[in-house]
Amino acid sequence: MNALFLLMSIFVFSFLLAFGVSYLIVKKEDIKLKRLYTKRFTFAMFVYRCRLAIKNFILISILTTISLYVIGDSFFSFASISFWKFSFLFFVMVAVDDVWFYFIHRLMHINRFLYRKIHSVHHRAVPPIPMDYLFAHPIEAMGAAFGLIIGVIVLILISGNASIYVLAVYSFYRTIHELAVHSGFQIIPEKYLGWIGSSHHHFKHHKYHKGNYASAFTYLDKIFGTEIKEKSS
Repeated sequence: MNALFLLMSIFVFSFLLAFGVSYLIVKKEDIKLKRLYTKRFTFAMFVYRCRLAIKNFILISILTTISLYVIGDSFFSFASISFWKFSFLFFVMVAVDDVWFYFIHRLMHINRFLYRKIHSVHHRAVPPIPMDYLFAHPIEAMGAAFGLIIGVIVLILISGNASIYVLAVYSFYRTIHELAVHSGFQIIPEKYLGWIGSSHHHFKHHKYHKGNYASAFTYLDKIFGTEIKEKSS
C-alpha cells in the first residue's frame, strides 16, 4: 500500500509540524513577524484547541486509512511525469479543491443552522494558531477534506489515474498553506502573492464573520462579489 503509506506520512508530518509551530507561537512573545491580532496567545488556548484538533486528526486519519486500504494502489500512478504535466495537474487539484471549499464555506455562512451548529466552532479560534486548520466541527473537517477526493476523481477522469507525486506535493502544499493563513501573522506577502490567499485575507473573514470565503485563490471572492474591502484610514 504505497499510496496509503506516502499520503498518511505526509498527513502525520503536517499535523506534527502544525502542533510544533503552534506551540512555539504560544511560548514565544518576540517573534519577528507582523501580528494581525492584538490579543495574545495563551497556553490555555493552545490546550483547548489541541483537544478538538487531535480528535479531528484521528478521525480523518482513520477514514483516510480505511479508504486508501480498500481502494489500494489501482487508481494511483507511480510513473514519472513531465514538469508541464505535473504543473497542469497540480493546478487542477488546487482549482477543484478551492472551488469546493469556497462554496461549502459560503453555504455554512448563509445557512443559519449550519453556521450555528457547525461552522461557529471554527470561529471560536481567535486569535488563530496554525493547528486551527483542524479546529472545527468534525462534520466541517470531513466536508472540507472532501474537496481532495473530488480532485482525485477529476485527475482520474483527465489522465486515467491519479499521479501519486501530484497528490503528495499537493497534500503538503495544502497543509502548509492552511498553517500560514491560520498563523495569525502576515506570512504570505499580500502585495505579491495575495491572489493565492493570505493570512490577512483570512483574518478579515474571521474579523467580519462573512466574506472572503476562498482559501487558495482569492479570485473566487472577486468573481462572486464576496471580497471584503476595507476603507483605508
